Amino acid sequence: MRKFKSQGQAQRFLSCHGVVNNLFRLGRHLMKASNYRISETEHLLNELGRFVYKIWNK
Repeated sequence: MRKFKSQGQAQRFLSCHGVVNNLFRLGRHLMKASNYRISETEHLLNELGRFVYKIWNK
């Protein structure tokens, strides 16, 4: 976990993080539950693949 030097620094990070995070999150309320689950599963498998690739190619 990242440690912040001050409460203000943590607040600045979190305020920016929320805005950026909303840009990349899917509109859950706009999708069927089954489609959302498929999308999330594909995303997690993609991230797992990148992680494994990094480890094997060191």
